[in-house]
Formats: sequence, structure tokens, C-alpha cells
Amino acid sequence: LGDVVVQNSGSLHSTGKYAYGAGAVATSGDVYVVNLPGGDAYAGSQGGEFHYLGLSIGLFGRALQGDTRIDNDGGVTAGGNAGLAIGLYAGADFGQADIENAGTIDASNGYGSAEGARAEAGGFALLINQGSIGASATGDGVHADSDAIGAVVDAPYGLAVGNNAGDISASSVSGVADGLFANGSTVSAFNSGSIAATGHTWAAGIEAQGSTIAYLVNSGTITATAAHGDAVFDPYGYGYV
Repeated sequence: LGDVVVQNSGSLHSTGKYAYGAGAVATSGDVYVVNLPGGDAYAGSQGGEFHYLGLSIGLFGRALQGDTRIDNDGGVTAGGNAGLAIGLYAGADFGQADIENAGTIDASNGYGSAEGARAEAGGFALLINQGSIGASATGDGVHADSDAIGAVVDAPYGLAVGNNAGDISASSVSGVADGLFANGSTVSAFNSGSIAATGHTWAAGIEAQGSTIAYLVNSGTITATAAHGDAVFDPYGYGYV
């Protein structure tokens, strides 16, 4: 019923159909997760008989009524052949979800989709990256979407802010690739670092969607590359910076 605090300076390793390197949930309080320098968290899932049911999350924190903050100064990895792989997830149903990364976050998926880091909240979602975040999806996209998003900041009815001063990369062999995706009523996205997205028919360095306001400032480097589409009906790839 109170706050939940998780601190790691060692090695966390989890494998299974649903794999979490570390998970923290508070029903009425706040969640604080910190991965210290030298700390390592890994989650790997093969999805079992039905790959699309599998899930791997390196670090997971969720507050049902309070706020969630995750600080990463170490290494976080999520991988496998599953429906979804997320390196670091911070959620707050009604409050604020905050991710601050100065370490390394990597998510890879040989079947479904991959997200490096995701902050989602009912009120305010914030992501600050001064380290490295990567997402790689190498599935064929036949039985499940295989998209890659480096960082997601999602507050559908509130404020979403993404600030990158480090490196973000996203790569998808068969699907969509977004470096930074921000969605909310009011959205602000800032880049003073490097963002690279390589997708199949769609790639965006930063995709900012605000139902009221969308504000974007870039003083860094953004590249977006997409393959061509159908040779007859849609012969172009779409890359948005």
C-alpha cells in the first residue's frame, strides 16, 4: 500500500514466456527503480508455442495511483523471439511516469516488435536520454508486426515530453521504425543528440503527435531511411525527419 523502491548494482537475469529483469508495482504509492553504474538487467523471451504471446521487459515499474520514476546508469537489455520486447518501461495510470537514462538500453526482437524505452502516463510522461537507447526488430512481419521504436513517450490526455541529448536508434527489417515517438494532448520533443531510424516503408526520426499542441526543436542530428514500397502501386519509401 506504500511506495516501492528497487535498486540494482549487480546482475539481474530472467528468461521465460513472460520475462522481467526486475519489476515493481505500487497500488497506491509511488515507484522508484534505479539501476546503478555497473548494474545489469536482462530479460529474454522466446514466447513459447505461440511467439506472439511472449513478452520481455528489462526493467519494469508501474504505479496504479502514484508516480513512477526509473533511473538507469547501467545496462538494460530485452530480447528474444516474442510478441514484444521493451528495454525499460515506466507507467503511471493517473500520475507522472519519468525515465532518465544515462546508461545503455537495448531491445531486440526476432519475431515481433521492439521498444527501447517507454514512458506512459495518465498525467505527465517524461523521458530524458543522455545515454544510448536502441531498438531492433528483425521479424518478417508475416504473423506479427515487427516494428521498432527507440523511445516512446505517451500521455494521451496529458503532457508528453521527450528530450534526447544522447543517441537513439531504431531499425526494422519489415515494419515501421521511429527514433522518438511522442503522443499526448500537449507534446514537446527536443533533440540535441543523434537519432537514426531505418525502416521498411516508413521511418521517422521524431514523430510528435499532439491533439492540442505539438512542439519540436532539433539542434542535433536526425536521419531517417526507408525502403521502397510496392513497385507498381507504391514505389516509394517514406522517411521523415
